Amino acid sequence: MAKAFKKVCDKHKLKYFLYGGSLLGAVRHLGFIPWDDDMDFGMLREDYDKLIELYKQNPKIFGEQFNMRFFGDEINYYLPITRMVDITTTIHLKAIC
Repeated sequence: MAKAFKKVCDKHKLKYFLYGGSLLGAVRHLGFIPWDDDMDFGMLREDYDKLIELYKQNPKIFGEQFNMRFFGDEINYYLPITRMVDITTTIHLKAIC
């Protein structure tokens, strides 16, 4: 997934950076934190907006296996963060209230 993201960003000259657990893992573990199961990339607004526009124009920009979820998309995704999703996998979440 990260390779597909990097390929698109490099092709379109979009800048991105690591943050959160991914940045901590890169510094502290020289790789990934073993229990951190996602990757955290950030972008400045101009590059982010361009990426979203590219995705809207071509939803298969990352390949057949991946899509994006972002605030205000057609499926009413409500979180204020954007996610790149591997559509060949499933995750089951159990809410604890």
